[in-house]
Amino acid sequence: MTKKTLRVGIVGAGFSARFHWHAIQKVHGTNPEVIGVYALDAAQAAAYASERGVRAYDSLHGLIDDVDVVHACVLVAGHEEVAVAALERGKCVILEKPMTGYCGDGSEAFHGDTFPKVDALRFGLASVERILEAERKSAGRLCYAEN
Repeated sequence: MTKKTLRVGIVGAGFSARFHWHAIQKVHGTNPEVIGVYALDAAQAAAYASERGVRAYDSLHGLIDDVDVVHACVLVAGHEEVAVAALERGKCVILEKPMTGYCGDGSEAFHGDTFPKVDALRFGLASVERILEAERKSAGRLCYAEN
C-alpha cells in the first residue's frame, strides 16, 4: 500500500523545533516530508535547515503556502499568529504547548507576578477563541502537541 505524502513545514528553529523534527521522523502511518523551516531569526532558521537538508524560508506565508501541515514551534506569544495564518490558508497546524497565554505588553514595566491574573485569563481565552474561529472557517484542523 502506498502511503500518502504530507508536506510538512516547521515554524521556529529552537528546542521544540528540534524535538518535532525527531518526532516527525517516527511517523509511520503516512509519509511526512519536511519541506522547510521559517523562523524570525533567519540565521537560526538557516542553520536548522542546513543541518537537515531542507529549505529555510524567508516568510511565514511562503512556508505555509508550500505545505499541508504546519508545526508551530514558536514562543507562546506567536502561537495565535502562526495558527491563524495556517488555518486561514486551509492548512492543518500542530500547535506546541501551551496553546496560548499572555506574555505581557513588551514594556519594561510589565511584571507577570503583579499583573491581574483575571486579565491574563481573559486574554488567553480570547486568543483561543480566535484560533478556534479560524479553525471553524478552515478546511484545515488544529492539533495540539504535548511531549
